[in-house]
Amino acid sequence: MAPDLGLVLRKAVADAKAPGAVAWVGRGDETLFSSAAGLRQTTPGPEPATLETLYDLASLTKVIATTTCVMLLRDDGALSLDQKVSEWLPLPGFGQFTLRHLITHTAGLAPFRTWYKEITSALNMVQRISELSLDRAPGTAREYSDFGFILLGQVVEKAAKEPLDRFARRRVFTPLGMKHTLYKPPENIRKDCAPTEDCPWRGRIVRGEVHDENAFAMGGVSGHAGLFATAGDLALFCRALLAGKLLKEATLDEMLRIGQVPSYPWQGLGWWLDPRTAGANGFLSARQAFGHTGWTGTSVWMDRESGLHAILLANT
Repeated sequence: MAPDLGLVLRKAVADAKAPGAVAWVGRGDETLFSSAAGLRQTTPGPEPATLETLYDLASLTKVIATTTCVMLLRDDGALSLDQKVSEWLPLPGFGQFTLRHLITHTAGLAPFRTWYKEITSALNMVQRISELSLDRAPGTAREYSDFGFILLGQVVEKAAKEPLDRFARRRVFTPLGMKHTLYKPPENIRKDCAPTEDCPWRGRIVRGEVHDENAFAMGGVSGHAGLFATAGDLALFCRALLAGKLLKEATLDEMLRIGQVPSYPWQGLGWWLDPRTAGANGFLSARQAFGHTGWTGTSVWMDRESGLHAILLANT
């Protein structure tokens, strides 16, 4: 018997896994389930979560925006994954690893540093990253790294000759009809966003501005975090990706090939290739599934064989 997904969602919220959440499941162009439960805001006054609520996607930015933009530019001939990062960002240390190392988290870079109280721009962040010693030799092991995707976001801007948010909007969001997906929501849209925390550093409830402090200090647009979206918009993205309408089928084959990182075979180009190794068990157990999660409580998983896609957005 198929599970009652509405009941599962309401129970998770009632069990205080999150104040509220939105879930969406589809197959191909068909929506099988879409529902919201609980509250998107509890303080200062309660507001219900709805299908129209925008959530801070956190690290889903890495795949929805940055990875997609990198592969579009690669297919355009504007860049190569095997280029040294120093060819785009000519700073000391960046000649040690390639774009492929960045997109597979194998550059040897540290996961992150809490530099948000010190940096004032993206350029400042890139300079600080260039001064780091590598944790390990490039290509020898996978270590999930925000820094790698910060650099990828900067490479996209160099290759595209326009800011990351504009390129993503022009080449991804607008063509797919993703009208509610954006960086840096303007003031009139912030009321539709789910708050993420009462931030002691910023001295306010964070709503409609990126939760990730480093991304905030960089101006709100980064390759590792900063994107906001509704579940319905992410469903449009999933449908297009699975149908070959966003990237070439051969490109998606390449991105999802198992074994690209010998020490961690379930890391693809940007995407994770097995929910059982990513703490996202429960939707798809097939090895064909791929997806990603975000720190704020967001998750997207897809299965190429069946066309199924599942989206969960919460502000945990």
